[in-house]
Amino acid sequence: MTALITTRRAIMAGLAAAPIAGLPSFAGASSLRLSTDLDALWSEFISLGPKIVDARARVDAATDAMPAWVKPGPKYIARGGRYEGKIVDEPMDETVAPPEIGDFQIVRRSLADARRQYKFAQNWAGAACAKKNYVAELRELARLRMRQRTEMQKVGLPELERSRDALIDRQYDVASAILDIEDHSSNAVAAKIIVAGFYQWMGPGPIDLDDGLDHFTSALAALQPGLTGQIAVDVAEIHARCEGQS
Repeated sequence: MTALITTRRAIMAGLAAAPIAGLPSFAGASSLRLSTDLDALWSEFISLGPKIVDARARVDAATDAMPAWVKPGPKYIARGGRYEGKIVDEPMDETVAPPEIGDFQIVRRSLADARRQYKFAQNWAGAACAKKNYVAELRELARLRMRQRTEMQKVGLPELERSRDALIDRQYDVASAILDIEDHSSNAVAAKIIVAGFYQWMGPGPIDLDDGLDHFTSALAALQPGLTGQIAVDVAEIHARCEGQS
C-alpha cells in the first residue's frame, strides 16, 4: 500500500507540474502499439463504477429494512431521551433509560466499554463483585450481538456487504494495474491521469467531476487527438462534462 501511495503521488505531482505545451509529445505517441491489457483494464475500471453504486444502494436498502436497534446509531442516550454521540455499529440496548444522574448513558456498549467499566468497578465494588457484573454484561452483549447478526442475515446484509467490498477492492486493483502498466501511448497517459485523480480525490465508484478531475481538463483536451477506442469516447464525455460545469 505504501508503494502504491508513493506511485500515485509521484504521478499526480508530475502531471500537475508538467506544462501543457509539453503534452503533444504524448499525443504523438498514438502511433505506438496500444496495449490490449490497457483497453481491458480501462473497460473494467469504468464498468465497475455503476456496479459499486448499485451494490451500495442494495446495502443501504437492506440496512433501512432492519429495526433501529440493529442499525448503526448514536452511542449515548441523554436526558429527555435524545440519542447523541458518534455513530457506532454496536446494537442498541433498548432497556437502557435516560439518565437521572449525569448527562448521558451508553446505549450501544462495546466490549471496550465493558472492560473499562469492569476496571473502574474493581475500585469501589471489589474484585469479586466487579467480575460477576462484568461476566453478566459480556453475556448480555453476546446475546445482543447474536440477535443483531440474526436480523442482518434476515435481510442478507453480510453477503451484500461482501459483494460491495469485493467490487470496491477490484476497482482499486484495476486502478493500480493501470498506473503500473508499461504503456506510453496517449490512451495510457489519459487513463493514468484519470486513475490518479480517482486515487487522489474520488474514491471507489463512478468518475466524479466534483472531486478534482477538472484540474486536468486542459491535459485531457491536449491528449484527445491521439486517443482511440473506448478511452477516446470516455475522455471526450469527461471533457464535455467538465466544460459544461465551468
